[in-house]
Amino acid sequence: MVDENLNRKTMQKRKNNLKTKENIKRKDTNKKVIQSKKQSKHQKNKKVQSKNKNTKMKEADDKSARIKKVKIIRKLLNWTILLAIIIGILVFLCRSETFKICNIEITGNNQISQETILQLSEIHLEENIFLSNTIKAKEKISENPYIKEVKIKKILPDKIKIEVVEKEKAFMLQINENFAYIDKNGDILEISESKLENMITIQGYLTSKEKITPGNTLNEEDIDRLEDIQKILKSSEKNEINDKIVSIDIKNKNDYILSLPEYKKIVYIGDTSNLATKMLRTKDIIDKTMGQEGKIFVNGNFNEGFDPYFREEANN
Repeated sequence: MVDENLNRKTMQKRKNNLKTKENIKRKDTNKKVIQSKKQSKHQKNKKVQSKNKNTKMKEADDKSARIKKVKIIRKLLNWTILLAIIIGILVFLCRSETFKICNIEITGNNQISQETILQLSEIHLEENIFLSNTIKAKEKISENPYIKEVKIKKILPDKIKIEVVEKEKAFMLQINENFAYIDKNGDILEISESKLENMITIQGYLTSKEKITPGNTLNEEDIDRLEDIQKILKSSEKNEINDKIVSIDIKNKNDYILSLPEYKKIVYIGDTSNLATKMLRTKDIIDKTMGQEGKIFVNGNFNEGFDPYFREEANN
């Protein structure tokens, strides 16, 4: 009897233990379910929040894009209006009678006629001042060999001013029956049948006759010799014989030859060393041999004691 009671108690205890375990298990399961639901709900809320955030960002981007688009349209509209105004002003300026050229003033020209300069410029009276091409006109005028510099100004409303600086004739070269006029830098200005009085003729030049055309320049050797000639002429001014020189032979750079027909003299200068002494002695010999025809030699080395001399030409 006692054993039965024990057994019953044991069985009851086991049942109670099983129930307790099941209750614990059930509680754990319920707890997990609740946690799972909470997590699911949290994730769902998170997704909703993210979706709302993305929606707001999209709406903000759309709004920003619309604002930007409006600004671009406004800018385009403003530029279009400004361009239309500018075009309108230009059309008015180009068609207005007020801006038709009534006066073309040309200054600084001595060798070239105003008609030639005007023709070269291709600028015409009654032409609209804004349509006249002053850059092209400057280039065209500069093509003339006599032109050294050109300035063209538009003076509103109806005046064009053309200012030129011309190159000056300094020497002439004889080419067969014609004469080529050059400036001090060796630029060839003009070929003419007429010979100018009181202009020095350059003889013995090395530039080929084929290259002596207006607009060209003498070769480098002749240009070097021209620099020497200018030194000789400057030195001769002090002794007042420069205006008596009719021609200079430049064939030999070490022995330039001056022709002074008024004094009936040919002067052998040599190179450009000791020019002051050479010119002084030349003038002294001219004064002492006035009226005698002959040659003056001052082309020796003064540092070695050379003494200039005169050789009279025998009369036939």
